[in-house]
Amino acid sequence: MSRNLFTATAANLIKTASYTKLHIPFFQRQYVWSKDNWEELFNTFLEERTPFIGSIIVKQLQNRNNEVDVIDGQQRLTTLSILIKAFYDSLNIEDKKTAYNNILTIFYSSKSILSKEYSLRLNHSRLDRNDFENIMSFDYSLKDGCTSNEIGIIGCYNYFFNRISSLKLEDYQKFLNMFEKLTDEKFSYLVLIQLSSEADEQTIFDTLNTTGVMLTASDTIKNVIYKTLGKMYEDEDFIEPQEKLINFYVKTWENIFESESNKDYWNSTLVTGRFNRTYLEFFLYCYGVLSGIYTSYDNKINDLSSVYKAYLKKVSTSNELEEFLLRMVDYAQTFKNGFKYGVNNKYYTYKRDDVLDRLLQFLYITDTTSVYPYVIKILYDYKNDNHKMNVQLHKLEKMLVINHLTANSTKTKNYNKLVMSLISDPSKIDIELADIKNNKNYVLLKKPSNKVANMYLFWIELYKRQDQKKDINSLPYNFTLEHIMPKKWKKNWKEYPSIKHSDGTEYTMVEKADIRDEAVKSIGNMTLLKSKLNSRISNAPYSEKRSKIKEYISLELNKDLLKNYPEWSENEISNREKELIKCIEECFLYDNIDDNDHISYTNTERIISEYENTYAEEISKFDKVDATDVTSREYFDFMSKPDIVRFLSIQGINIHKAFNRSKCREVNQKEFFLNPQKRHLTQDWSMALFNQYNNSLYYLEIPANSLKSVDDDPNGLTLKPNDSNKVDLYINTETMIERKSNIDFSKFVVKVFKV
Repeated sequence: MSRNLFTATAANLIKTASYTKLHIPFFQRQYVWSKDNWEELFNTFLEERTPFIGSIIVKQLQNRNNEVDVIDGQQRLTTLSILIKAFYDSLNIEDKKTAYNNILTIFYSSKSILSKEYSLRLNHSRLDRNDFENIMSFDYSLKDGCTSNEIGIIGCYNYFFNRISSLKLEDYQKFLNMFEKLTDEKFSYLVLIQLSSEADEQTIFDTLNTTGVMLTASDTIKNVIYKTLGKMYEDEDFIEPQEKLINFYVKTWENIFESESNKDYWNSTLVTGRFNRTYLEFFLYCYGVLSGIYTSYDNKINDLSSVYKAYLKKVSTSNELEEFLLRMVDYAQTFKNGFKYGVNNKYYTYKRDDVLDRLLQFLYITDTTSVYPYVIKILYDYKNDNHKMNVQLHKLEKMLVINHLTANSTKTKNYNKLVMSLISDPSKIDIELADIKNNKNYVLLKKPSNKVANMYLFWIELYKRQDQKKDINSLPYNFTLEHIMPKKWKKNWKEYPSIKHSDGTEYTMVEKADIRDEAVKSIGNMTLLKSKLNSRISNAPYSEKRSKIKEYISLELNKDLLKNYPEWSENEISNREKELIKCIEECFLYDNIDDNDHISYTNTERIISEYENTYAEEISKFDKVDATDVTSREYFDFMSKPDIVRFLSIQGINIHKAFNRSKCREVNQKEFFLNPQKRHLTQDWSMALFNQYNNSLYYLEIPANSLKSVDDDPNGLTLKPNDSNKVDLYINTETMIERKSNIDFSKFVVKVFKV
């Protein structure tokens, strides 16, 4: 075993008697087999063929001679034990005497070589231990239990005892034959797989499991976490460490992941690679990344159990591990509230201030698994501020969509690394966006996959519906993609438009056919339908197909198609591709999340040039750096009040008499601190802020009495210490939200001057 990760041998329950103890992990989930499972197992042994009932996987415990943990097969091992015990209890007194020593050897081990005291060889989990030990006792009889119980371990015993009793009366020889099968050490009916103490059980699972059956790394992680915590409690001399462990387990795991109200959600499955994973496993992956225990950019969800085990080896105190688990509980609640995987049975609506559904669908369709941990971090960090949450989610969405549309594999292949970087420093998303924002070579849209095209067209459809007040603006994601010019176009689409080379010569028919073959792959040649067209209509000429598309006129995409394109060829495909690209940019790549239509964007370079030419002589007299440097300076504080007044006057903005530049300084990477005088809050006043991260100068006009000082409203603005004439403002220039009072200054923005 020292050289092998595992060995596999044909075996039976008697072979497990070679172990002194088989431990089902203390916090393993409860016994769940039901009547269907019991009936199948019983009938397998009843038939006259050689039965095979699966495998049991055990792992050698370190420094525990001949003791193993039951890693997989708990249900099978428990059921076989109960079946044999029910057979034994059905024997007459003489047969019981004959079988006693054999049964004793199978189920019990002596506490020492010379001892006559025995203990159950199978040490069951917390939830089932009492019932299992009662049933396996030689003193147990059916009258001791609940004869009407049909579930759990008691129900299993009742079912087998009743079936065996009936069989004994009907065919005593079959009864004896079946009992001999179960207790004959030469008769094999399962595979016993033993892992070395060094082996990683999840890796072995994934190696052995070629059928894609779900394997829960969460069970492995749960058991190793609480086994570690229990040992820490014992080593740290806590009073009643077992009770303390159980209470903390219930608080941080059972109530969160295994309660009746939560377990269905956490046991739901999603597909990662070729395996099904539960939501719980996927959450543990996300939390591992968020907690920094994934130390390598190459770690994947398949490394889940080994990553947690490596982390636990570094934890030195129970307090440290408790904090880790309590933080996990907080993240789990955020995950459950915000995370939905897949697109079925859901209606979507396009809203700029509701990015999450759109982003999650994008991640699902594009299978961008590695980004989810950062999404969960955003949901967690901004769970009390929906506006800021959407700002951050949209930045992520924008980056992902640009990289996707431009097929930027250099970026997408490094998302694991990027996500870890963003978790430690979210401001790096701005650097990523700055690096790619001008890339508009959307090569993906030249030949998108059907599911990707369907996704983008679906959101364009919703985007077109967002301002409609009478029509439906929410739709389910269940549309069929249709190529307007069919892929098999040669039969019914024989005419070509005129296409010429740069020298004026016409393209050959072969060249035109090649161009058409590429054109049909473009998103410009695709639309959505509520149901699939039959092949004859789908391949029909445009005139005939167009009349069929009219039946789906309720879709805005098709309204525009029929209205704007009476004919269809390569030229129309190209034009429509450009239209759809513009819609995608407006839908996914907008600059700000802001419902204020009055905010405008102006060409700052032109303004600066005009300002510089007009005020060049006066600018040279200023002591501070002039306004021509507005797009490259790190702080707003470089400009003097005359600079701002003159800069804004170029735009025809008449500064209010109460214009207040105030004392302005950078507080942190996103906030600016100002001290407006209280008198300015009782009259119209103006303010200018510079955001270094998007090179924008914000001009605001604040109406009289729209802000209240702390004198008027305890929840309002804060009085400046030692100066009752001024109030404190901490304004986040990224979101325009005032930190202390949560006042949204974006509603006061009149203009944003942006390069």
